[in-house]
Amino acid sequence: MFDELKELIMNYVSVPEDEINEDSRFAEDLGFNSYDFMCMLGDAEDAFDIEMTRQRLPRTRQSAVCSPILRDCADDEDNNSERAAL
Repeated sequence: MFDELKELIMNYVSVPEDEINEDSRFAEDLGFNSYDFMCMLGDAEDAFDIEMTRQRLPRTRQSAVCSPILRDCADDEDNNSERAAL
């Protein structure tokens, strides 16, 4: 899943693939501006079938690249599995 996220990131910023890691920060390390960041999040929502709520956005932009998005994917998959089991 991280490889897919890296591909999305490379669509928006000119950073070599080997410089994108799970500890990279969107703005500080990768050079995302606010507009590109929001566009990339929209693509991530579509690609991973997740929804980034207003509560998730601040921690996502200020933290590591992979952590919040992949955690949200896992949370959404767990919630979908629980709903399907009911």
